[in-house]
Amino acid sequence: MASSNNTSTAVLAGGLPVASILYIAGETLIAALTALGNGAVIAAVVTRHQLQNVTNYFVASLAAADFFVGVFAIPCAVVSFVGLRQSYGSCALVNVVIIILTQISMFGLCAVAVERFVAIKYPYRYANSCTVKLCAATIGTIWLTGVVVGVIPLLVFDTAAAYDGRCAFTAVIDMRHVVYVHFFVSLLIPLTFMFFIYWYIFHVVRQQVHRIAALRQMSVDDGGQAAFRKDAKAAKWFAVVILFFVISWFPLDIMNAVTLYGGPTCQPCLLPAIILSHANSAINPILYAFANSKFKAALKQMLRTRDDNGDVSANQETQYN
Repeated sequence: MASSNNTSTAVLAGGLPVASILYIAGETLIAALTALGNGAVIAAVVTRHQLQNVTNYFVASLAAADFFVGVFAIPCAVVSFVGLRQSYGSCALVNVVIIILTQISMFGLCAVAVERFVAIKYPYRYANSCTVKLCAATIGTIWLTGVVVGVIPLLVFDTAAAYDGRCAFTAVIDMRHVVYVHFFVSLLIPLTFMFFIYWYIFHVVRQQVHRIAALRQMSVDDGGQAAFRKDAKAAKWFAVVILFFVISWFPLDIMNAVTLYGGPTCQPCLLPAIILSHANSAINPILYAFANSKFKAALKQMLRTRDDNGDVSANQETQYN
């Protein structure tokens, strides 16, 4: 979520300082990586039958939200940063797109965690109750909620009267919307859910490791070492998920909260914090898909098929010539 201001816009109009060039280049790189990575995840789920299950439908929904962050939200953030003169309606639309898509991405992260929690906590009920229809309804609710959370506060915190015609994020989006709705409600609550859910998953995995070790009647040393290695791997994985989520979003949201309550804003930190928040959408496919062995196998098959098709086409052209 961009938090561009009129000061950076005025400097940019005077002639592209280094910070502005680096920001636009950074956003362009993140947008490309986000679109490519999440596009690959979506293509894998759509084209590979072995990946078409409820779990991966949630992952694909998250990938779709992040894909649109790369294709639409980040370009909108750059447009907002440049500060072109636009009508209030068009400027509001550009910046609301940023909020909606980042909200859907956050809710998607939470949905993936909840789905994994249900699968582990209630494994027998999960197979019967978590149907494709329920999955589709849940995904639809996530996307609709993202739209509502993005649009309704815009109507509550009216900024039209103070709009001067130069489009910027803070010119049309009230900081109370960013802090109270986006940070306190839509980020901290999902983060709290994710923390407890992944803690529970780690706890269950640890119990299962010890149970398997006991059933196999391993020696104390071998069983303890194997359990420790698996526990450590699971702990690191869940820690990375939570840690990167916090690292991506907290710097920008904390600066926004400080600004709202009248504190000083670190201007040199603002643009890197914006890029970092968008980078969460680029890293999500790595955390939730590419680290999965089935996804990696499917992606390798897709690349191999593409190479084989290219070789066939080249051979045909050679024969015809």
